[in-house]
Amino acid sequence: MFARSRTARAAAAHAGTQQDAADHLVADDTFVEIIAAMAGPESYEIVLTRADQGYARTAAAYGVDGHRLTLEPVIRKALARWITQRFPDLDSQRTYVLRLDSGHLALAADEHPAAA
Repeated sequence: MFARSRTARAAAAHAGTQQDAADHLVADDTFVEIIAAMAGPESYEIVLTRADQGYARTAAAYGVDGHRLTLEPVIRKALARWITQRFPDLDSQRTYVLRLDSGHLALAADEHPAAA
């Protein structure tokens, strides 16, 4: 769905889901394509919300221009479940962003220690 450069694909394949020096996780192409198909063709990034007071995590999809896309609640829950199963060591009290063009999963900007 998203065309990545050969170098980016090779780096993602080599890294798998290991943390790199920038403290990001990288998802493989197949996983990113599944998530993108679930979120819809306009999706650019997926934001995984933090879990609040016993409620399950959900996810929201955003377009290239930053607008939030409308998704059914069942899709939002499924996206969150797929991401948390793929990256089981994520802190449930933090918000993460999955970029669909690169496959990078990182803390949301307002969650990053450098932003504080």
